[in-house]
Amino acid sequence: MANIEHVARLRGSLTEWNEWRRQHPGTVPDLSDADLREAQLAEAYLSRANLARTDLSRAILSGATATAACARPTGRRALRSPS
Repeated sequence: MANIEHVARLRGSLTEWNEWRRQHPGTVPDLSDADLREAQLAEAYLSRANLARTDLSRAILSGATATAACARPTGRRALRSPS
């Protein structure tokens, strides 16, 4: 489950999010299971963040950095039409 404070910070000002990340390099943001659909995350510093099961559908990620971010598969199976 996502850390509510981390999600709130990310949904706020990206300038403040990136500054917070620089000031707290040992903190691993937990954004797991967060609903970030259509979020404006261009230039966001997401490196080492836990993004497992995070919904980033239609999120704007241009220029975002996600080096070593954790995005494990959900284990959900893709829906297939009957043969």
